[in-house]
Amino acid sequence: MKILIVSDYFNKGGVSYVIYQLVKEWSKNHELSLLFFEKTSLAYDDICSNAYVEFINIKALTPMRFLNKLINKIIYKRAIKKKLKQYKPDIMISFKTKPNLFTLLANKNIGIKHIICEHGFHLGEKSKKTNRLRRKLYPLATYLSVLTREDFKYYSFVKNKIIMPNPLGVKKPIHTNDKENIILYAGRLEEEKAVDVFIKALSCIQKDVLNKWKIIIAGEGSLKKNLMELAKNLNLHIDFVGYIEDLSFYYEKAKILCLCSKQEGLPIVLIEAAFYECARISSDYMGVSELIDDKNNGLLFKMDDFNDMALKISLLMQDENLRQEIVKKAKEKVESYKVESVMKKWDELFIEVLDKGL
Repeated sequence: MKILIVSDYFNKGGVSYVIYQLVKEWSKNHELSLLFFEKTSLAYDDICSNAYVEFINIKALTPMRFLNKLINKIIYKRAIKKKLKQYKPDIMISFKTKPNLFTLLANKNIGIKHIICEHGFHLGEKSKKTNRLRRKLYPLATYLSVLTREDFKYYSFVKNKIIMPNPLGVKKPIHTNDKENIILYAGRLEEEKAVDVFIKALSCIQKDVLNKWKIIIAGEGSLKKNLMELAKNLNLHIDFVGYIEDLSFYYEKAKILCLCSKQEGLPIVLIEAAFYECARISSDYMGVSELIDDKNNGLLFKMDDFNDMALKISLLMQDENLRQEIVKKAKEKVESYKVESVMKKWDELFIEVLDKGL
């Protein structure tokens, strides 16, 4: 079967990770092509060995932004249409809102089976125009894939939809006996990730308790210097280790993982952390209940409340029995995210789309 995957770019991030895992599996039995809107450094260089990769890569054509947007829309639509006729895929799968909308427009009179995937939480889209376009165009898709029950409810205006988990691409042996007193944050250092809340929370923990632990922040972003300065001003020793492509070493060592985001879809980091037996502490963003049942398989704190976060971190730092109990229940929860389980669900969706003639 010929599969075409479309997204905006393939840089470092959660969507690129998901595409990479899917491509590795699908390339075993299918012919794959990948089309990206913008050319960036590839998050995973070996993606090219599993699929044909191409970029539309449209540059700004005029100094006037509104004209650029108008012209780019026309060019993107034409370019995608041309590629659809060139590739002639059996199924097209697009990821994220902008690529979903452009591919739906381009495919209007071509009729390729089209699965659109939303990887961010629906409330994350603030543009009224974009939300109107989603309501108008998303029903044209053959199928819509979402990550959470909340998203499934929101897209009530789309008839054919499914909750499709992100695949967990972890297959190497796990050495959980090597755990150390390490608290880990892994993710982008941007405003929506609210890493400053994590740093402020650490400053509220008793020094004699905190000094027995190592704090690691893995990730890059525009706020890195500000966050390093904040840590310095609060007299905290934090290791900023930068972007780490394979976090398995840190997962295996860390006892606790923290997430402080203001919004998320289905963060891979919470799934991976559970698999590696890191106790998870997260903000109570809308949708987190897909992965964490508070006080059962993880701990939740009130969003932006660093005092509440400090209490939850301190609790796990000082109660190893509770930490291990949470870890055990969390690992049971993420079994359904293993690659084998997710790929089986995708295979069933392909049969639904192709054999039933949707």
